[in-house]
Amino acid sequence: MSEPLPTFRMLAVDPGDVHNGVAWITINGPKVTREWTRDWSHETLYGFVEARKDEIDVLVVEAFRLYPELAFDQGYSDFPTVQTIGVLKDMATRRFHFPHLEVQGASIKRKARRIGERLKAPGKFRTLGSGRGKYLGWDFDGPTQHERDATAHGVWWAFRNEASPAYEKDNSRRGGELVCL
Repeated sequence: MSEPLPTFRMLAVDPGDVHNGVAWITINGPKVTREWTRDWSHETLYGFVEARKDEIDVLVVEAFRLYPELAFDQGYSDFPTVQTIGVLKDMATRRFHFPHLEVQGASIKRKARRIGERLKAPGKFRTLGSGRGKYLGWDFDGPTQHERDATAHGVWWAFRNEASPAYEKDNSRRGGELVCL
């Protein structure tokens, strides 16, 4: 008889200049449940991580890239998004030693949304992206774009990271379940 798969508790974060999208996700075998989402200030996010440090198995954070066409708009910025990523990485690795930390590129969101759509998670078609990258595509339900993006990052880790109990190597295992509360 095989051992039962572990249950993981994940905090997925889509960092921003002012607000951070946050999704709390549990992974129990092939079942992935988004318990809740929030749009939090940096201080609220740090306080939550500090208070719940013993409950977090996985921290997933979107990476920051300064695109050349946006560099002018970032002039004289102290880059609060980058600072947030640095604080979270420090909390996860040096201070609290979370078992899993992943910093993901923004490009995985489109692929993660396809997983959500395939698994019939609550969502709808929206205009996504910005500038020349705008497109109409399926997206998770959620009050703010930051919260929906945090969900996408969590879903990607849950179904595409080999450490996850819900890992699907090549989309061939169709037994996964995604529940969004």
